[in-house]
Amino acid sequence: MNAPYKGAWTNSASISHDGCGKAKQGAVAWSMSTGTGGIGLSSAIAPHCSNTFGGVGTYSSGNSWSRIEVAVKLKPLTTGYHSVNPVISLSWTEAVKVVNGSCLAKAQPYTYGTYYKSGANSYWYNTTGYSSYCDSSANVNPYANFWIDDVTSNTQIYPTSGSNYWYNNTYAYTQNSTGWYSNHNTYYINGNWSYYNYTYSNNYSYSTPTLSSSGAGTAVLSPYFNTTFASSDVYALVFYVQGYTYAQDQNWASGGSASASLNFGTLGNGVTLSKIVIA
Repeated sequence: MNAPYKGAWTNSASISHDGCGKAKQGAVAWSMSTGTGGIGLSSAIAPHCSNTFGGVGTYSSGNSWSRIEVAVKLKPLTTGYHSVNPVISLSWTEAVKVVNGSCLAKAQPYTYGTYYKSGANSYWYNTTGYSSYCDSSANVNPYANFWIDDVTSNTQIYPTSGSNYWYNNTYAYTQNSTGWYSNHNTYYINGNWSYYNYTYSNNYSYSTPTLSSSGAGTAVLSPYFNTTFASSDVYALVFYVQGYTYAQDQNWASGGSASASLNFGTLGNGVTLSKIVIA
């Protein structure tokens, strides 16, 4: 089977943001006559927000998600064992970037404790210290899922071997952290009390650099559906392709940002159903 195809398609998309973060959803297109479509530029940006006070406004994020979902009617099949092998080609460009900066000047104190009991023994764990922490992250995730739908019986058929989904994940992360902490533990074991105080780390400091990555990717998805079909039933190849971008930024005093972008072609050549081989 080759284009033009019969069936239906739909699209869905969403965006969200926090603080001064921004997101843009990619426009979606598909043509049953050519078997091609695409998702336009999706992006997420999480800058350092300029209007912050008292810990408010120190977090920003952006999140964008777009999807094409397609159902292609398969030609009538005789009753018996058949192999259905669609070929779906994907192409995309992507970019992620995270920028390191300076954390909020004042480290925040903290304390927490845990308790558990085992038989006649009891254990208390208490930690005190202070920390200053800030980070940025960016994520790009193209994803696809596919199956055959028996429209008559409303049941799904999944690939004979391997997975019914594909994904690619590109991630970037940077952080700064400083602080100090100490553990104070108490044990009651076999009727005896014991105490344990130890400073595990003093004035630790950890930092990762600014990171960026950009490029292009391609993938060919060619699952095999080998099973028994019924001539009285109607079947459809169903698949969806989606693009996800996410960026977040928190607790920077200055600098610090994240961005992510994904483009599944220019609304026409990023997703192609090349053919469906039926034997």
